[in-house]
Amino acid sequence: MKSESKTKVIDFLMTPPKGVIFILVALFVGIPMFFPLGLPMLVEPQVEEFYDGLMALQPGDTIFVSFSGSPSDMMTGSDQSHWITFAPWAFDRGLNLIIASFGDGKGLFGFDWWMTNFAESQGIAELYGERFVYLGYFAGQEMALAGVLEDVQKSGADYRGVPLDEIPVIEGITTSLDVDAFYHVGAGRSGYAIRQAATHTHWPIFIVSGRGGLTDLLPYYDSGMLTGYVCGQNNVAMWEKLTKRPYQATKFMDSLDMSHVLYVGLIIVSNAAFLVQRSRKEGVET
Repeated sequence: MKSESKTKVIDFLMTPPKGVIFILVALFVGIPMFFPLGLPMLVEPQVEEFYDGLMALQPGDTIFVSFSGSPSDMMTGSDQSHWITFAPWAFDRGLNLIIASFGDGKGLFGFDWWMTNFAESQGIAELYGERFVYLGYFAGQEMALAGVLEDVQKSGADYRGVPLDEIPVIEGITTSLDVDAFYHVGAGRSGYAIRQAATHTHWPIFIVSGRGGLTDLLPYYDSGMLTGYVCGQNNVAMWEKLTKRPYQATKFMDSLDMSHVLYVGLIIVSNAAFLVQRSRKEGVET
């Protein structure tokens, strides 16, 4: 009887029912998506440099934010996932943000989406005007960015139509030389933003990009033009670890890591069961 029970257990471990596997996958993958575990990870050098460079800024310093994104990027993109944690972190550090949209023309909608879904719940919305301002969308990408860097107040009003001379955070800031850092966040290529930032300013340059923009970033990083960069969900998870603000990227990476643990565990258990079964058969034959 005991032998039969052991045989059933071994068979179960070698070929577990599909329903059991589905339940295990749901638990191992699903739980981290709701409750980030903050599993250990190594922080890559460029992310650490990115973080250290931002930490070197002093309370009261102003960052010019070149923003490019769409509502879909905001919900799924690693670049926008970073922005969602970066903005409250920057305000907690006492930093000010001057934000403008370039690129594909969808930045305005991305900003509104962030304001509605995150800024209000994070207690950031009431800081508008005092700690940050959104200048709006400027068509023309690189040429538009060049024009704004030469004259930050060229629009004359923010995206709501409020005159800039009535907005405290931008008071005294007329050109790119009046701010302290440049931060570009966008899903695509960032080369145009880096070129203009390096041309018009002496700022530290921080870039956040989707994984597809990595090849565009590397030459600028290798040349020393960038203070650091964050590229892809794994890099964003590293940023969240450094700032102790686990959010979407941490959940994704934890879920991915736990799925690997499950798959490797199932392989080990099934192979161990197979070896036990084979040794028992060999014992019976001898």
